[in-house]
Amino acid sequence: LATAFTILLRYIGLLIFPHPLSYDYSFAQIPIVNFSNIWAILSVVVYAAMAIFALVTIKKKHILSFCILFFLATISIVSNLIVDIGATIGERFLFVPSIAFCLALAWGLGLLLSKTTWREININPVPVMAAVGVIALLYSAKTVARNFDWKNNDTLFASGVKTAPKSARTNFHYGYQIFKQAERTDDQTEKDRLHKEADLYMTRAVEIYPDLRDAQRNLGLVNINLRNFEKAAKHLQNAMRLSDTLKLANFYTGLAKEYTGKPDSALFFYDRELSMNPNHPQSYHYKGTSYYKLSEKPENQAMAAQFIDLSIQNLTRAIQLDPKVAESYFQLGFAYGKKGNFPAAVQSLEQGIELEPNNAQALLYLGIGNGIMGNPDKAIEYLKMCIAIEPKLAEAYKNLAFALREKGRYKEAVQYLQQGIQYSPNDPALPQLLAQLQAMGG
Repeated sequence: LATAFTILLRYIGLLIFPHPLSYDYSFAQIPIVNFSNIWAILSVVVYAAMAIFALVTIKKKHILSFCILFFLATISIVSNLIVDIGATIGERFLFVPSIAFCLALAWGLGLLLSKTTWREININPVPVMAAVGVIALLYSAKTVARNFDWKNNDTLFASGVKTAPKSARTNFHYGYQIFKQAERTDDQTEKDRLHKEADLYMTRAVEIYPDLRDAQRNLGLVNINLRNFEKAAKHLQNAMRLSDTLKLANFYTGLAKEYTGKPDSALFFYDRELSMNPNHPQSYHYKGTSYYKLSEKPENQAMAAQFIDLSIQNLTRAIQLDPKVAESYFQLGFAYGKKGNFPAAVQSLEQGIELEPNNAQALLYLGIGNGIMGNPDKAIEYLKMCIAIEPKLAEAYKNLAFALREKGRYKEAVQYLQQGIQYSPNDPALPQLLAQLQAMGG
């Protein structure tokens, strides 16, 4: 109640001196107070005085009586005294009550500027009129300046964190706006800078108000982009604690868990996402990659084959739902390769390369797969393409040397292998292979 009265006093203050202005004054920009606060007491006195004056003068049909009653009636609706409106203070709430203020101001100026008044009090009106003109000019300048803040969301939210820095909502809105800017830029350095700035403001928002669900969720997404996966998982789980049906929160939490080396935990969240969104291709994709990672853990060797089958099953489903994602084909190819089904692996990798022809890792495994299948010409073609894209990948040079050896092109194999040794000088297998090739006539 005391806080509501301090807000009512702020409304009068904004009518008289509209600075600073903010589009939002939510928690904790307006401090919660009790009636020991001087501003709460002053507000009660001011509003009581206004009400008493209006009631005393109403029979005289005084214009100020009408203005005060109109103001009190309209401001009471948004005061939180009668009903909780779900907001603390809003400049927009003054739109109708300001009619009474403007009417009273016009009446007062008319009285002040009348010739009769000047004669009665024997004062030169020129300085007073000049002062009124200056005040009017300052109000006009404030209006024009404030219009620039409302140019777009970028300018509005930037102004909000300056004029209402303790508001959780202004910090979240500005951080989220920066996050969207980061998503629109292709410059990785600028993207990282913007993500860090977004993280700063959204972190501040949840520090002020931890139950701000959208801030928790988007803070998680920002930190996935920053590769701060532990922090991402924490905030995404906070978001789900506030709303377990929050769109894609389970998926992104699973992603954060997977990237922190916890694929088993990730699977739990992917399954939760699919229970609400059964045709979400990314959840199936990352279920597939999580099962693949589980198959590589030493403690899971007894179930490795089963995990690979589950990986293939989920990646296949992801491709059925969205056949335009190259990475799903690549991961499916890797899973088939680990299973030993090289024809299926090569087929999947080739489908992925059609969508993303410059993926060096996929080209490397296409070269390896074709080599294993006894297709050295195709192996040579893919491995040379791989080296053209990623010239420091020693594994590509080694497998190219194997393929060239199968074709009897020993000298060429030696040349490529010597280049590969430069990029992996500590691999003992490479000098041994080089010696064999040289002995064969290379």
